[in-house]
Amino acid sequence: MTRELATKSESQKPQYITIRMICGHLAMWVVRQHPYGLADGVDEVNKILMQTAEDLEDWDHFAGMTGKEFSDFWEIFNWVDDVLKDHPQLKRWNAPKSGHSAEFVVRSRFGAPKPEDDFIDIDALFRNAALGAWREAEAMA
Repeated sequence: MTRELATKSESQKPQYITIRMICGHLAMWVVRQHPYGLADGVDEVNKILMQTAEDLEDWDHFAGMTGKEFSDFWEIFNWVDDVLKDHPQLKRWNAPKSGHSAEFVVRSRFGAPKPEDDFIDIDALFRNAALGAWREAEAMA
């Protein structure tokens, strides 16, 4: 699924993003979004991202750091989505432990679902990780 940039980032210039930045933000956000605060398979998913980036010629590889210039955070989102969208671990994160099949789970300031009824929204996870890596690069620029 390819997403178009709805609005331009504040910087408007491409940012150099390392794979470790993407993996770090993905790990942070999966823990923040997980109903129990910890999720199995984070290392497995990050290894796939790291290996994929390592194998691609359009990524720079030097001194143990693999990175690439991205034009906006949606480009990062699309890359992560393309690499991981069909991985079984993402399907497990996206399914509630209780096994309910409700299309929506409501969360508000007045209450939240039981942890076993909650799940990780994969689109939100990828978006948060991509935006986090983008903002980190902007702050370092």
